[in-house]
Parts: sequence; C-alpha cells; structure tokens
Amino acid sequence: MVDCIRDEIIPFVESKYHTIPFRSYLGHSYAASYGNYLFQYEPSLFSGYLLMGAERIGPQSPAFELTPAMKNWVQKRHTFYYLGVGKSDMERRLNYGKEIADKVKAPDSTHFAFRFDTIEGGDHTNIITLSLQRAINHLYQFYTPYQEVGPTDHAGKVFEVVLDEVVRIYHMSPLKTPTYYNRFLPLAIEHNDTTSLKAY
Repeated sequence: MVDCIRDEIIPFVESKYHTIPFRSYLGHSYAASYGNYLFQYEPSLFSGYLLMGAERIGPQSPAFELTPAMKNWVQKRHTFYYLGVGKSDMERRLNYGKEIADKVKAPDSTHFAFRFDTIEGGDHTNIITLSLQRAINHLYQFYTPYQEVGPTDHAGKVFEVVLDEVVRIYHMSPLKTPTYYNRFLPLAIEHNDTTSLKAY
C-alpha cells in the first residue's frame, strides 16, 4: 500500500493537478491508524496528519513508538500532527489516543507542531464533524498575516517576513489580497510609511 501511495497515487495527482510539496493525510478510525503508520515509517510522504478516532489494529499489535525515521524527519521539515478523539468514544480508543499523545509530544523540535483534543460530546461517528475545523486550523496555523514578527515601524518588512514564513513552511505564496493587507495598512499609515503604502 505504501508503494502504491508513493509510486502511483501521488505522482498521478501531481501530474494531473496543480499541487505543492506540502501534502496532508486525513484519516478516521483504521484510516487514522494507517496514517500513524505512515507518520512513523514513511514520514516524508506527508507534512500534515489529521487523524480522528484512531483505532488500535488489534490487541496483539505493537504499541505506538517514535521511530528513528520520524524523529529524524521532524528535525528538518515542518510537520503538523493533529489527533482528535471523542470523550464519548470507546475507552480503548480514548486510551489509545492518550498513549499516542504522550509519545508524539515528546520530540524536541521547532519544526514539529502537535495538538491532541478530547472533544466533549464526540463519539466515533461524529468525531470528524466536531474536530475537522480544529484540525485544519492547526495545520495552517502559520498561514496567516497575524504572525508575531517583533516590533517594527516598517510595514513592508513585516509583510515580507510573514510571506517568507508561509513560503518556507507551506511551499506556496499566499495571494496579496485584502486579507493580508488589512494588518499592515494601519501600521504603514501610523508611521507614515509611504514606501509600503505605494507597494500595496
């Protein structure tokens, strides 16, 4: 299955559609468990993992462990991992989610972002609906003009820092729309930054 994803599915999608190197995997139940396998043993395939209600494959299956491949990967490439489980789900899934969370949050890396949610009112049937927005927000937490970049009176420089960060992490350039301008225009006006105002 890994060979199929790596050698057939991804190349086909990339040849047919306009894509970027930042790929994400979304899985529920056993598909979430398979996402964990990919994260552990084939971490270069995806930069984001959105996993809901992960299921332990079987009572005899090995415990979730941090692999050398995964530890090495998150030291050099931005990786986002979201794990959600409903508080009303079966105890075995809650325990498995907590087991994964205890281990996944361990890597000491500035390139790895992890979030684990146990969601009130959530169970195995509605966990995707209840957690998907949180998962997407976690995945694209740096795709925003409101990143902290330190004090400055030059709006244009702040703008470029934010855009550079988005390109570095997500490998794509956001459109210079009012969504991005709105933060920087007041800064430029406040400091009479005519150079930045002309650029906008």
